[in-house]
This record gives sequence, structure tokens and C-alpha cells, in this order.
Amino acid sequence: MQVIITRGEKGCIFGKNDDIRSMPTINVAGKGFKVTNTVGAGDAFLGTFCAMKILGKDDFESLFLANGSIKTTKEETRGSPTLNELIEFSRSMKAKYKKLE
Repeated sequence: MQVIITRGEKGCIFGKNDDIRSMPTINVAGKGFKVTNTVGAGDAFLGTFCAMKILGKDDFESLFLANGSIKTTKEETRGSPTLNELIEFSRSMKAKYKKLE
């Protein structure tokens, strides 16, 4: 069984069987982006996670890309990131998650 708990600015928690990990949100403002609109960020998170899984990414890479907050840098409510934007963004970041006891 798998469970994802989104926590807004605090990132997310992912659980699969006995493996439970926490992944923080990436600070996009610190990477030269400006947060302009958080509407739809949860929907973009879920859509990105599912799309990355369909493309064959593992759970944690999919979470990392979904949790990147690129959506929040777009003014449009429906301004979800493209695959190319996700790939470029992921090249400049490293996934950081910790195992929860």
C-alpha cells in the first residue's frame, strides 16, 4: 500500500509498506523563481506524480519532481509545468528526503 500526504509549504510524506519518508518543498524563490500563485498546486502535484510514474520514474524521483513547486511560479491558475520544464528544473536540484522512524 502507498500513501502520500501533502503538507503545502512543508512538503510531503510518502509511505510504502514500512518505508515512510518526508520530503521538503523546494524553495523555488531561492533558485531565482518568484512564487506568484499557489492555486492549483495540489492538483499539479498529483498530476506530475502520476505522469512521472507513467513515464517509468521511481517513487522518489516522481515525488521530487511533483514537489518542486514549479506550478507556483506561474500566474495562471492552470499553469502546470511542462515535461521540459520539469526536466530542466530537476537538473538544477537534488532530491532531499529523510526516513521517518
